[in-house]
Amino acid sequence: MVTLVKENQVYTVDENSTLYVELKDKGFEEKSGENMENENYENLTNEQLKALLDEKGVSYKPGDNKAALIALLEEE
Repeated sequence: MVTLVKENQVYTVDENSTLYVELKDKGFEEKSGENMENENYENLTNEQLKALLDEKGVSYKPGDNKAALIALLEEE
C-alpha cells in the first residue's frame, strides 16, 4: 500500500491497482511517513495525519481532532 497526496486529498491504495495509475496520472504524489515527517504536522490536514498514523499502525479515534492526531504522531 502507498499513500498518494495532492493538496488536501490523501489516498492509500495498492500500487498495483488501476486507481493508483489513475491518481498518479492526475498529479498525485507518493508520500511515505518518512517523507511527510519532514513537513510540519500543523500544515497537514486531518486526513493526511490519519494516513500517516495508518501507515505506522497507530490507532486513533474517528473523532480525534488535529491536536490529538499530532500528539499520537509525536509519540512515535
